[in-house]
Amino acid sequence: MSSFCKKAFLFFSSLIVLTALNCQKKIVGPEMENFGSIELRIQLLDNLTKQNALLLTPFDSLSVTISAPDMKTMYVSKKIESGKIFVNDTILNVPAGSNRAVTICTKDKSGEIIHQDSLGVRNCRINPNEPFIINSRLIPICGSLYIQLADIPKTVDSVIVKFVAKDNTSWQTRVKRESKISVSLNKIPHLTQGTLFISGIDTAGNVVIGTSKNIAFNVNKMDLINVQFESVPGNVSINVSIRLPGVTLVHGSYKEYDTTYETGKLLITEIMYVADDSEYVEIYNPADTIVSFKKMYIEVDSTYRAFSNIEFKPRSFLVFGRDSFPWVDKVHEVRSAFNLVSNGNWLTIRDSDSTIIDRVVFSGGSNTLEWPNVSGKKSIELDTSSYDVKSNNYGRYWHVATSLIESTQTGQYGSPGRK
Repeated sequence: MSSFCKKAFLFFSSLIVLTALNCQKKIVGPEMENFGSIELRIQLLDNLTKQNALLLTPFDSLSVTISAPDMKTMYVSKKIESGKIFVNDTILNVPAGSNRAVTICTKDKSGEIIHQDSLGVRNCRINPNEPFIINSRLIPICGSLYIQLADIPKTVDSVIVKFVAKDNTSWQTRVKRESKISVSLNKIPHLTQGTLFISGIDTAGNVVIGTSKNIAFNVNKMDLINVQFESVPGNVSINVSIRLPGVTLVHGSYKEYDTTYETGKLLITEIMYVADDSEYVEIYNPADTIVSFKKMYIEVDSTYRAFSNIEFKPRSFLVFGRDSFPWVDKVHEVRSAFNLVSNGNWLTIRDSDSTIIDRVVFSGGSNTLEWPNVSGKKSIELDTSSYDVKSNNYGRYWHVATSLIESTQTGQYGSPGRK
């Protein structure tokens, strides 16, 4: 199994148009006739930044290698600054000639490869005194398995998650039981085929609940896989979603077995959870028509709260909160209905027949699942470019609010109802 796969905070599409790395002194005079150059015009479409101290930038530098039998191999590295989208530079003094093998990749801080050129090694001819332009699409080569579980029975002492490839390479983690668990398996190479095992064991080491499923890990497409646990008593399920960035997301509840996927009729777009007694959830109607409910439910960690006669105007928001504030549209009669906690919750919108409309399982505080680490009374907001029922399941598409809410009554930051 490839040793250079690094942490799977990989965004599928980093388009790089290459024109050069300014790394050498330009040769002048007659010797110039023996050298050319490579121009690199770099555009990073999905450049990432640190979200907290535990999340390293997925790639730290661009690396280019140029080699041929009749020349000394050139190694060029360019630091990619956090948040920088465009890089323009030039590799000078490339010996002229044919069959110049050019490899392009990104690397992380430890020097391990994160993305590779989609065409592999390029065979180029460098002409004297002429720039050679390369257009390259870099793709991720490894990914992560994200596992989020809830309602774990008290008979379970620990949960073991293990992914075993066909060549017997394995990735494994074991955590003590909590009511909600979030873990990840990292550095899984692209196109790895194997079996995912999830087991809940008691203090004596006996398996109380478990499941296994054969999966093929592909960072370039998205698959949806249902697996069902066998347990005593009852059944539960997990959904496995292989996302474009190379992340496999696993959701599982030990209390219920949902046979339907999210309909996406409504979307959860903002969550205020680090605020005593003033938590709220913003819900958006993405349709061009009115969406109304005689009854709908908002479920927080398996506890249902009913709301009656709710109407969402086309492409508009409603804010459901714990207390009556100017930015809150609906308050439940049970004040603890939105008692959200700092380590995260399972939030689910359900229709009157319990069909899942949208679900977001978010992790709070420092975590390895890319959810923003919030400090102070600030909400997390879904990026407007990711308003769809699949993207809002992934922490990488959320960010911490930066705007003070219109009223300073609570000192909160957010944009509830986009007001």
